[in-house]
Amino acid sequence: SELGLGIIVSAEESTSTLLSATTTVTVSEHAYNESEQSPTIIVKNGDTTLVQDTDYTVTGITSATDGGTYTVTLTGIGNYSGTKTVEWTIEKVTPQFGYTKSTPTYNGTAQQLLTVNLLSAGCVVEYSFDRTNWSTDIPTKTDAGTYRVYYRIIGTNNYSDYSGNNFNVTILKATPAINVTATPAETSIGKAITVTATVFNHDNPSLTDTPTPELSYK
Repeated sequence: SELGLGIIVSAEESTSTLLSATTTVTVSEHAYNESEQSPTIIVKNGDTTLVQDTDYTVTGITSATDGGTYTVTLTGIGNYSGTKTVEWTIEKVTPQFGYTKSTPTYNGTAQQLLTVNLLSAGCVVEYSFDRTNWSTDIPTKTDAGTYRVYYRIIGTNNYSDYSGNNFNVTILKATPAINVTATPAETSIGKAITVTATVFNHDNPSLTDTPTPELSYK
């Protein structure tokens, strides 16, 4: 007589049957690895392991590359009857990335503070200074000071979201250069000599926000 094909899928390999108290099915789980994967399906009737294409057939999505949940149907043949639809899963994984934290010196222009370098295709990095307003633009600031920069990663079907981290990034104050000149340049006894001093920024000589020097005479 034909035996019922009882089937269940479980990550913990729990046993339960649909039509027969001694028939169980386990289906393997997988994690995304960029390669095509297929589930391992084990069907048992008591202590006897059933043989695919002899005791049952498998139809549906039997291989996949991307993360997600897929469905297959087992159908009893030969001495077994009955069908059961089961699922197998390719789980998302944590995205891979690196980051570059800058320590620039003030030069009067907007400078990048933090760059996250994604190694996982399709993910998106978002940055924020306040954890409320997020942007995909690399964060920049102009003035010297310390800024807290937050980042997070938006995942895909293959990669999970990453809540991110934060760093303090400092734009260092510039060291001004002072240029002192005397007019006239030659020694002139009894004549007034005008001494002037100007300050400039080596990294950006065109800046006009440099401090005013104070001169003293001895």
